[in-house]
Amino acid sequence: MIGQGGDSRKVYVRQISKNIGSSSLLSNISLEVGPGECFGILGENGSGKTTLLRVMTGLVLPSSGEVSIMGYNPHEDPVGALSHISALIGIPALYPNMSAYENLDIFSDLPDKKRAIDALANVGLVDERHKKVGAYSRGMLQRLGIALALLHERPFIMLDEPTQGVDDVWIGKLGVLFREKLKNGQALIITSHDFDFVMDLCSQVMILDSGENVYAGNLKEVAEFPYFFQLVCDPRDKAERVMKKVGYVHRCVSTPKHFELTIEKEKVSDLVDALVSAGCNVHEFAMKHYTLSDLARQRNNYEEIRNDI
Repeated sequence: MIGQGGDSRKVYVRQISKNIGSSSLLSNISLEVGPGECFGILGENGSGKTTLLRVMTGLVLPSSGEVSIMGYNPHEDPVGALSHISALIGIPALYPNMSAYENLDIFSDLPDKKRAIDALANVGLVDERHKKVGAYSRGMLQRLGIALALLHERPFIMLDEPTQGVDDVWIGKLGVLFREKLKNGQALIITSHDFDFVMDLCSQVMILDSGENVYAGNLKEVAEFPYFFQLVCDPRDKAERVMKKVGYVHRCVSTPKHFELTIEKEKVSDLVDALVSAGCNVHEFAMKHYTLSDLARQRNNYEEIRNDI
């Protein structure tokens, strides 16, 4: 693959498909990730995110296409490829009757035992290091799996749903930890259905829907407004005139019970003031988030969504 114009410092996925019988799990998926980059793979459950990571790490053989990890094909030279990546895919398979520290010590095989302590400290488990893993909560297990994946300081880190089961406080702390890795030149490839987490962390994304790549690029380009507002007010005709007049409502759809608006968050209070000043009664003004499926459907008509009403 490198002879085809690739860069031996990168991860490449080219035209990967995976079929089981007549079912297509992945269809012609391509991506590339270089040093210091964070690439997000978004999608609902069953969209193909985990299958793609399994193909990239050599756990699943693709039906067609190829993968290169810094010049190594994980299906032809797994030792060469895996020496450049660390991965967490699914629930970490750990020894439940052993402590967190003992698990890390066994799986890491590091001469410097302090590395295991530092890794546990990074995910907030250093005080729980002697506790048996079988007594860990789902969120603690996930953080322990992340600690294991980050132990070896390899160039590429692949994490499958790293925020699964993790509370909001630790989601924020994991974001800080991952940014430190990016600053050090390591690359992250993350699958998730957590839109906000990926949007905050990743420079490039791919959205999968039923195994197909329905969007690839900068997430902010496809979702300048990943949310909308639901407005309930009366009289409706007067409210519509106000929204047309103010000039900062980018989209307004009237439904039988409410309006759906696309507007910057900073303009919400201004709009409420304008509506009230015009004699409208505002009963509800609630922010809603689009689902990933909504964003996928919007990819071809997003410019229409941005048009002023």
